[in-house]
Order: sequence, then structure tokens, then C-alpha cells
Amino acid sequence: MSRIFITYRRLDSASETGRIADRLQSHFGQDSVFYDIATIPLGIDFPTFINSQLNTTEIFLVVIGDNWLDLKDAEGNRRIDDPNDWVRIEVSAALAREGLPVIPVLVGEASNPPPKRLLPKDIATIADRNGILLRSDSTFEGQIKRLINYIADYFDDNSKHEVTKDKQLLIGKNADEVLIRTKRLDVKDKDSIRFSLSTAHNITWWKAIKVFDKRGLVSRLTTEDDDHGPILSPCIPISQFGEEITIEFHKAKTFGVPANVDTLKLPTIQFKGTDVSFIWLTDK
Repeated sequence: MSRIFITYRRLDSASETGRIADRLQSHFGQDSVFYDIATIPLGIDFPTFINSQLNTTEIFLVVIGDNWLDLKDAEGNRRIDDPNDWVRIEVSAALAREGLPVIPVLVGEASNPPPKRLLPKDIATIADRNGILLRSDSTFEGQIKRLINYIADYFDDNSKHEVTKDKQLLIGKNADEVLIRTKRLDVKDKDSIRFSLSTAHNITWWKAIKVFDKRGLVSRLTTEDDDHGPILSPCIPISQFGEEITIEFHKAKTFGVPANVDTLKLPTIQFKGTDVSFIWLTDK
């Protein structure tokens, strides 16, 4: 999952964008930055992959150089006027996402986004967004650090507040209800996963989850009687897992004597940099 999405035009700003992407990937991790076709796995449907990235993007950067607006297609028409132009599609989708920071990154001699009167209506509001100048001169280092610090602070703030919609699981032969809830870890733990377990206050049975990596058990979290949690695991490096994380759910009326065990498989990459909370709601 890429947290930073960069859109640009190759004939307008390929070298500048490559330099920006390298610095962001160096700081936040290569997997955190969507940049160009090199980021797309071989054999993946391009439109579907782009849409999936946009759905999870937290920061959207629009690199705008001298020719971003006026580049033309083979017929001599402005690319930006084509509803099927991918830069336009990406910018339009980003602007439609409520609360998503869409940041113009101005390179070359560009000093402002194009004025609204020159833009298609679906992307005209890019002209209202506050941007940042990234010149290929002595000011570059200070400005790229400013951009990195802004993004890091934004991620850090969101990690304290961001909570996804709860997903309900049915565990065991009696189909106990368990909610899975995720939120971002701090940037320093972006290559890890953490787990927690808690239970509703009317739950008295012994509960446990066991987390397994490629080699075996790496975390065991338990609640019992009136100890409802949350019980937290340490942050576990994502490198310890294969493509999937195996989690066992245990419960029993008597401590340490499991009556039911159920297993869940989670795709590892989907939960990179995430706190995964399990909230056990029923005792059926």
C-alpha cells in the first residue's frame, strides 16, 4: 500500500520527479511511494492498480513543470483536455477525496499551478491548493526537507487518530463475534505490524490469540475474567512474515483449556505499518 502518490508528465518533469521520488522513498520506504510504472507489478491491470493505489493514498503530489498544462497529443490537442488523460484522471480522483492533501509541487520555472480558467472543471480547484517550489538549485535541499517534514508530521498526526471501519469476524464453531480494527503506527514503525486483543465487558471466558510468522509463534495475547485488555504485542518486523500472517483464536471457560480454536490468514503487505486490534464481543 502506497501512502504517497506522485503524478507527473514524463515530457514535462521526468528528471525532477525522479529526484523527488528518490528522496521520499529513502525517507519513508520504497513501498510507501507510488511513482511511475516501475511501481506497478508485472502483469497487473494498469487502471485497476492505479485506482487501488488512489483509494489508500494519504498524500497526493502533483508535479507541475513548464509544460505540464500545454503538452499535446499526436493530433495536436492538449492532453489535459482529454477525459481519458491519466494525469487528469488521477488529479480529479484525488481532488474528489475529502480531506486528502493534494499538493502542487512546482519545478522548472513554474511558480504557481495553472489558473482555473485554463483547466478542465474537474481539476480546476488544483489552482486553489497551496504548493511548494522545488528548484534544481541551492534551495532544493531545504525545500525537500520541508516537504519530508510536513509529510512525516502529517503521518504522525494521523497515526494517533486514524481508525478504519470495523470489520466483523465470526470465530469458532459457535460463531463468536470479533471486530478487527486497524490504525497507523508511527513512522518509525512503518516496517512493522503490532497486534492487540481486548474483550467486551460482559465477556468472562478465557480468550487468546496466537500470531505466527514464517518460523512459528511470535506473539501470544490473552485476556481472562475481568481483565478485558487491551493487551498489546511488541511491534513485529514485517520481514519476519511471509505472504500471509497466521492468527489462531482460542477460547475456553477454564483458563488454559481451549475449547475452540479458529484460524485466520491475513495478507502481510496489506497490514504493513499497522496496529491490528481484535475486539472479542460475544461468548456463545
